[in-house]
Amino acid sequence: MVENAAEGILTVASDGTVLSFNAAAETMFGWSAAEIVGRPVATIVTAELHDAIAQFLDTWRSDGATAAHSKDVEISGVTRDGSQFPMMISTSAISAEGSSQIISAIVRDLSDQKRLEAQLTYQALHDPLTGLPNRTMLTDRLNQALARVRRHHRMCATLYVDLDRFKVVNDTLGHAVGDHLIIEAASRIKATVREIDTVARLGGDEFVVLCEDIEGVHDASELAGRVIDVLRAPFRVGADEPIVSASIGIALSADGIEPAERMLANADTALYRAKSNGRNCYQLFDETMQSWVAHLAALEGALRQALPNGELVLHYQPIVEAEPRLIRGFEALLRWQRPGFGLVAPNAFIPTAEETGLILEIGSWVLDEACRNAAEWARRWPDRHLGIAVNVSSRQLVAGDIVEVVSNALARSGLDPTLLTLELIESTLIEDAVAVEPYLRELRAIGVSLALDDFGTGYSSLSYLRAFPFNVVKIDKSFIRTIGIERGDMEIVSAVIGLAESLGLEVVAEGVETSDQLAVLQRLSCHKIQGDLFARPQPIEQLAALLEKPTLWSVIPGERKRAPVR
Repeated sequence: MVENAAEGILTVASDGTVLSFNAAAETMFGWSAAEIVGRPVATIVTAELHDAIAQFLDTWRSDGATAAHSKDVEISGVTRDGSQFPMMISTSAISAEGSSQIISAIVRDLSDQKRLEAQLTYQALHDPLTGLPNRTMLTDRLNQALARVRRHHRMCATLYVDLDRFKVVNDTLGHAVGDHLIIEAASRIKATVREIDTVARLGGDEFVVLCEDIEGVHDASELAGRVIDVLRAPFRVGADEPIVSASIGIALSADGIEPAERMLANADTALYRAKSNGRNCYQLFDETMQSWVAHLAALEGALRQALPNGELVLHYQPIVEAEPRLIRGFEALLRWQRPGFGLVAPNAFIPTAEETGLILEIGSWVLDEACRNAAEWARRWPDRHLGIAVNVSSRQLVAGDIVEVVSNALARSGLDPTLLTLELIESTLIEDAVAVEPYLRELRAIGVSLALDDFGTGYSSLSYLRAFPFNVVKIDKSFIRTIGIERGDMEIVSAVIGLAESLGLEVVAEGVETSDQLAVLQRLSCHKIQGDLFARPQPIEQLAALLEKPTLWSVIPGERKRAPVR
């Protein structure tokens, strides 16, 4: 039984000499029985265990017992090559031949158990994809850091890092590419911080940097800037080269009083503010953000009910042919009739709709409503060929179903696709040009027109005119506002019109408010105009009066004189 036992079994004389050594013990310790029998037991156990056995024997002798058993002891064994391994040993002492003593020991190798325990502990404290600490370990380290702040009066900071546009990469290039990007991003962040700092991944595209022993805001801000810089560079993942950026929220502690979860929540709040400020930047937390967050939470809650409660409405602004001043279509502009707040402009709630994903449902409703109204105009004034322009957000484009959403809106309304124009701003294309381009070509294939809105406000608009299938260019109102005053703006507008003409594109000037601006645009051969000079955006009920007029000569308000071009 001894020789076939799975546990190592050995006997030791009272003077410490090994008397017997079974086969399992040979495997564990690397000694054969012939080699170890007669040697001191200290050969295969640490000094700590040797001392414990001696103490056990002394206690047994003093008690005068004929037999005794020790408790199981977890300690290190020593193999023939000198390496140690964890083992559980249970010893027994017996009397034999009068006063002589023999100790028997049963040994169990704990190596596999310890490896499993270590693996489970590691998994409980680390992110499986990147190997970085997870939220549990981060929280523990943050609590320790805050305790050191209280003792040593040195500041610490948490930087909440979120990768902008990561969802776009995941949805368009696949999760494998997304995983590689996350691993590379983790590596870049780790290489940017100090050895004493902790980089953790909380999940998805969210990381936290715990920065200890800093002197003030400057250190945290400088680190945030470096992290943004290293994440801005393109990532190489096989044949793909996705580009992302980072938004960072920073929370500081100078006294260590706030708990770890509050520090993380404050950094998350600052991150939210950084994203609202345009992303690719960092924001420091301050107490005023609490009221701002409460405002956003209330806004989001109310916005979720706006569509089912029928609070969203469309206003329409005419797009006019400069000569003979006929209405050629309308741009649909979203408004929110929020109870207690009146008519709310889109810039007050569209960013929240974008951030929460509500823009997908709202955008689908806008398309349906605009197409339905435009189809009614087509039935009522079939010879006017009145078009409808609808703004499309980046979230709608990268969601992957924009072609289906547009096709369904056209089918439900019966609107001719050639009467629908989708307007995109340059930042929409910057989000992910590679992912967006196929959708735009599919939309053109079904007959829908595409307009590049706010043209001239971005640094690379010209490249988009060549790369994407646009039909229309809309000159941003910032150039129109001073077109009769600043010569530079007039030259820019003239160049845009000339470029569009050479590319076979239609030009619409936005924000035209005075007859002086209109006169300059006509001289520059800009044939389509949109602005308050002819009509402000208005509910659909008021459009019939405009459409019944043969031309818009009679509706131009009193002229505002402008200074001549310098």
